[in-house]
Amino acid sequence: QSIPEEDIALAEVMIYLAQVHERTGDIAQAKAQAQKVVDLAEQHQSPLTLARAWALLGTLTYRQNDFSAAIQYNQQALEQARKIGHKHNEAVILCNLGFDYWALGDYAKTTGFTRQGFEIYRQLGNQRGMVLCCDNLSALYNEMGQYSQAQQFINDGLEAARQIGF
Repeated sequence: QSIPEEDIALAEVMIYLAQVHERTGDIAQAKAQAQKVVDLAEQHQSPLTLARAWALLGTLTYRQNDFSAAIQYNQQALEQARKIGHKHNEAVILCNLGFDYWALGDYAKTTGFTRQGFEIYRQLGNQRGMVLCCDNLSALYNEMGQYSQAQQFINDGLEAARQIGF
């Protein structure tokens, strides 16, 4: 079942409204808007819209320092993105999960999810995504005291950045 055009437009507006609330610091209102998008997407069985809404809820919950809940939202988002094979969203969500686990101090899961996101960005030829992953991984390895790994990701990130004109 596909979501009607007018409901796609409504979902997009609701997502943008949630992002405006987030930027103005009203996380509770942003989460309420995002939940409305989830409800609409579930009603129409729209995996892409669900993935975007769950990921937004993950980000908002992360901002409230509820990292375990953020992981749950992002896992739901990942499931929806994978269901439809939307690789870009999958990479974004994997990197979000990396941040969630980093906040909990789980470096193994952080590196695992971030490396998966990096690999998808690489497959897609998304240099910007690769640069962001390299930056995150270099900071993580630096924090862990694994300086040669950190330097390798700095070098990889610089090379990817050069390819897009930075």
